[in-house]
Amino acid sequence: MKNEDPEQISTEFYLQILNDRAMLIEIIRKREMLIKIIKQALIQLDPHQRGMAITLAQCMPPGKNGKIRSLRERMGQGTYPWDSDLENLSIFLANESLAGYVAQNQLPSSIEDLSKETLRPAYQTEDEVSAAAAPIMLEGKIAGCLLASSVVIGHFTQQRLSLLASFSDLVSLALDPGEFYPREIIQLGVLRYKRASDQRAILQAYPRLVQNKLVESYQTSHPLTYLEAEEIVWVELENQVLLG
Repeated sequence: MKNEDPEQISTEFYLQILNDRAMLIEIIRKREMLIKIIKQALIQLDPHQRGMAITLAQCMPPGKNGKIRSLRERMGQGTYPWDSDLENLSIFLANESLAGYVAQNQLPSSIEDLSKETLRPAYQTEDEVSAAAAPIMLEGKIAGCLLASSVVIGHFTQQRLSLLASFSDLVSLALDPGEFYPREIIQLGVLRYKRASDQRAILQAYPRLVQNKLVESYQTSHPLTYLEAEEIVWVELENQVLLG
């Protein structure tokens, strides 16, 4: 969808999202809405396709102590040098990341050059030069953030950061109320594996682990659904990549 003013979300697009929320059946609604919102954000924040990735980083469920220790990238879209579909490149993000900083402070933030020292926590992933993130909020609770990475120094002007925040507000319409958490339980941990490649070496076992959980559960009187097995495996993987 094109936009005459790339720094504003068009009324037409808002209406599309509201219509999707009202009309799409539950089983497909969330994913369809999120894909549409992230694709439109990419079009407007990188209109000349200079190189950008936009990902949805959601809070992991609270741990045994009742605190949220990390965020997990759930899906994303990119322009070269990133892949168009970033879902298979998802990683955990914690206290050292810009996404973690934004989730804990509930305010949009950007870093114009990740190679230089900054007062905000962040670490560079492949091809990333500048970054921005905006929290996803509902009724004072937080679900995570919308995270954008660019190959251009200083790409995230105040106008673009505000635009990213507007798209994060739209994301809140796609998520379920139960995916939002009180801000006081956001106490992110420290990653054992900060490099994305190190995490992915562990996370590539995810499909096999889910299948193992399903097989094990079918041998008991309480078989798991696929979604339940997924959530159990993600918690186990979180324990592997976080310290403590």
